[in-house]
Amino acid sequence: PTQTMAAELGKLIDHRVMVLTNEGRTIVGDLAGLDQSINLILRDSVERVWSSDKGMELVPSGGLSMLRGDSVAAVCELNADADAAMDWEAVKADAIPRLKP
Repeated sequence: PTQTMAAELGKLIDHRVMVLTNEGRTIVGDLAGLDQSINLILRDSVERVWSSDKGMELVPSGGLSMLRGDSVAAVCELNADADAAMDWEAVKADAIPRLKP
């Protein structure tokens, strides 16, 4: 199953993606690479830190980010135009809880 997942994710290289980690972190960036263990490399990535009272904070990574495959819960492709048009800092939401202990 992991090889099939890696092959499907490989179709998203150079596309804008959002990654949800098991720790509840949301990271958005351009998928630059991956391996058969679903270790991901994101280019131009930012973490979206959710808050129900202050709005969402964008925390830039400063270049490339590497995410270990065993910490990745979900990956989805983003519509880059729609994502860029959204005023994310005005969005208020509870933080995403950890997905596994």
